[in-house]
Amino acid sequence: MISKRSYFKLICSLVFSLVFIQGIIVLKADTGKWPQDGSDLPVDSHVRWGELRNGFRYALLVNNEPPNEVSMRLLINAGSLMEEEDQRGLAHFLEHMAFNGTKLFSSGELIEYFQLMGMAMGADTNAHTGFDETVYKLDLPNGEAKTIADGLSVLRSFSDGMLLDPKDIEKERGIILSEKREGDTVDYRTALAQFQFYFDEILLPYRFPIGEGKVIEEANQERFKRFYKKWYIPQRIVLVVVGKIDLDAMEAAIEKEFADMEQGASVEEPFIGELDESQKLQVKLHSEKEATDLTVDIVKVRNFEKQKDTQALKKLRIMRWLAGAIVSKRLDILKNKEDAPFSSGDISFFNGFDIFEAADIQLITKPENWQRALQIAEEEIRRALKYGFTQSEVEEVKAKMLSAYEQSALEASTRKSRALASELLNDTHRDKVFTTPAFDYEFAKKLMPEITPELLWETFKDMWSRGKERIFITGNLELEDPEKEILDVYNASKKEKLEAPVEKKKPIFAYENFGVPGTVMKEFHDAELDVYQYVLSNNVRLNLKSIPYQANQIAVTVSFGRGALEAKKSQAALPFMTDRVFMAGGLKKHSLEDIDSIFAGKAFSLNFSVGADSFSFSGFSNRKDLRDLLGLTCAYFTAPGYREESLRNKHKELDQFYLSLQQTPEGVLKDKVARFLAGGDWRFGYASESEAKAVTLEEVRLFLEQPLSTSYLEISIVGDLDVQECLQTVLETVGALSKREASRPSLDERREVQFPMNTPLSVSFPVKSEIPKGIVMTVWPTDDGWDREQTRQLSVLSTVFANRLRVDLREALGKAYSTDAMSDESLVYKHYGTFSAFSYINPTQVEIVQETFLEIARKIVEEGITDDEFERAIKPILKEIDIIVRQITYWLTMVINNSQEYPIFLDWAKSFKKSYETMTKEDVQAVANKFLDAQKAIMVEALPEKVNTSVTFENIVPDSECTPVCRTDVFRWDRLKAGGE
Repeated sequence: MISKRSYFKLICSLVFSLVFIQGIIVLKADTGKWPQDGSDLPVDSHVRWGELRNGFRYALLVNNEPPNEVSMRLLINAGSLMEEEDQRGLAHFLEHMAFNGTKLFSSGELIEYFQLMGMAMGADTNAHTGFDETVYKLDLPNGEAKTIADGLSVLRSFSDGMLLDPKDIEKERGIILSEKREGDTVDYRTALAQFQFYFDEILLPYRFPIGEGKVIEEANQERFKRFYKKWYIPQRIVLVVVGKIDLDAMEAAIEKEFADMEQGASVEEPFIGELDESQKLQVKLHSEKEATDLTVDIVKVRNFEKQKDTQALKKLRIMRWLAGAIVSKRLDILKNKEDAPFSSGDISFFNGFDIFEAADIQLITKPENWQRALQIAEEEIRRALKYGFTQSEVEEVKAKMLSAYEQSALEASTRKSRALASELLNDTHRDKVFTTPAFDYEFAKKLMPEITPELLWETFKDMWSRGKERIFITGNLELEDPEKEILDVYNASKKEKLEAPVEKKKPIFAYENFGVPGTVMKEFHDAELDVYQYVLSNNVRLNLKSIPYQANQIAVTVSFGRGALEAKKSQAALPFMTDRVFMAGGLKKHSLEDIDSIFAGKAFSLNFSVGADSFSFSGFSNRKDLRDLLGLTCAYFTAPGYREESLRNKHKELDQFYLSLQQTPEGVLKDKVARFLAGGDWRFGYASESEAKAVTLEEVRLFLEQPLSTSYLEISIVGDLDVQECLQTVLETVGALSKREASRPSLDERREVQFPMNTPLSVSFPVKSEIPKGIVMTVWPTDDGWDREQTRQLSVLSTVFANRLRVDLREALGKAYSTDAMSDESLVYKHYGTFSAFSYINPTQVEIVQETFLEIARKIVEEGITDDEFERAIKPILKEIDIIVRQITYWLTMVINNSQEYPIFLDWAKSFKKSYETMTKEDVQAVANKFLDAQKAIMVEALPEKVNTSVTFENIVPDSECTPVCRTDVFRWDRLKAGGE
């Protein structure tokens, strides 16, 4: 999960290649060069690089995971920065038009064609537009010659064959405007303000890819063609193909398809501008009354200096990351202190689009704590600049980085083609040499002994040595004289004395022995699935499955107790808070900070959750570090810490969390709507904030006391493992725990949930926001998920419904950008499930969208599902199954987890693909007739308006199956940090 940060860093994560020429920033012109040309970094020798006579370039890589699939990525080196003033938004609009008619496919035909090939829109066919790039993505179901040829033909038609029919342009306007409205959030508005404040003298803040509404509404065909013909030219295109391919045959196919593409005329690169580094410190308060928190940023930005990607630059990137990681760790330690005024913080150095470099420190706080948060940010920068870093700090972050490189190298043989294709394209576009994970690991191993505290100190000082300094504070805060008040706090902070960081000794883990190792009492091997099941001497159930599809990766789940079902109504907030504070409390002898230091350099992660009907630890590891993962898990079973700092830190985040439940349509769906659809059941949605803050650590301890010590426990492990070796590790750890109960209580009386009955046909829930967007849903009751054939049939029905939504609502009416249908059947609550259609909308469109939902349902029931739409629904699912069954997460979460408690899970796995292969249109029609009853449908709206007090519910606890039914992709500042330096 991405933490709450400013939107700016995510926008910057669409890192694109820009360079300086004669001190003025212009977009990269020498597109004919590969990043490895002239570099001392060794490019991956398995990649075949090529260029056609017209300048069209390609990179090909053979990869066999998953088998047969071929991933294609077509990069157009043109995005929103190439737009003229009257074209703002047309680069992105043009990306949409590629799917609305080309010389190869007329409007509306392409998506249906892909579906009949077994490709799902979004999952297998997609595109995105950034500031200097437009990327088209195809993931083909196989590498057969015809499939390859068809895929290349589609990409060629995008390159120079778009029809750009005025009727199709007109139809798409509403969808683009809906997408713009959907992306209109507090974060987005904040990003606009940040860009204009940081980069007011260059073009960047004035070319956000979504564009300007007036241009989108008015642009005619001529404007589109002007952009299309100017920038969609072969010398600005790179094609990447990864998968099970014959390199010679692929080259020949590319030559045949693209060699006759007409070479475009050379164009003048757009003028970007230059940052004025001589500017003095400036500060800005950006007030957003709907913000759920307050962010304090201190940033130094300077012009990017173009360098060839070399070993020296790679070393510099590593050192910058290490220096930033040390200060971020210091902030993590500070936030745990009793009087800490912030909930999270970090520092980073990164390259933004090859236009600027930034050093940034960012703290998340509450509005009333902004002064102290700003002081801490200033102090920690100054502390690092004045005193540098300790040896122990340096060794810890070096161990973490080296472990990450090692794990990447160990996993390399089973990397997925989709991820590889995107990585290869991104590296090429960003002038970064595509090296192998093995080289990266060896490079890091040789480099680490050279890295000293003094070297990182110099690196840190260099990043803060020049550039224009900005302080940006944003949130629900208003000040009478913002500039003066912020500067007064900042300047006063600079006068405060600082203490030097203290050298610390690495703690030794205190929990290594958990008792006498267990023994195997019962053993069962399912030969068809190759699943091993054991009952150990302490009654622990163990499930093991070895799969070779993800090299050196192991996933673990330890399920115990009954989770949220064990809570009483008077404990509504207890599961919610337990989920969030238990692990953060550390162990009796080790704080969370200690644990982080102890296991620095170990490649594993561990999480705890309170599910609807079980507690669980879950994590990922490799063979070497599995013992440490299980050891830490056992320590949490036997010696949990319940430290007060865990509760304090969570309290800091609760205000933000509960505001998000009120101020966003997604939050209202997760909370109020989820409970409403469960008949007002207190276990759905969320308890009140006051109840959450009233929960004590003693209540958490009592809630977990019996489950941790004696409750039924089932551990499942899947991955690249040796069964006997893994069994022995479990016997020495989890097998040595105290004796467990032989079964879990059924708690059947707590599994009754009722879909709302005798309710109004339409119910509206208020969103406390002035942003003009909302979500509407139509929901039908179904059944629980224990009838697996029915559940699978409903999943196909949801695809049929979603396809009709796309045609009827998104394309024909142009009323919404994000629409979908989904089926959600519970395995926890008896006879409870829902089928829903939903859409983001303009609040003025509620009636027509809801009418469309009901009309689609009526037509499916009365007129039936056609053979064509059944085929277009089932074929992508069958293709996806072949991918799913090669994933660790499928085998762990859908098959073996709790499979001794529920043996039917193994039967479901055996029938998984066959169910869909033998499913008929009539099967799907039957579930549609059974459940899509207009008399039972409820229309739900989450819209910005005055608070509606007509719908109220009692307080509840969260249910793990109550998840958001919609998703919005957003740009945020923190993704730049992850993808940059």
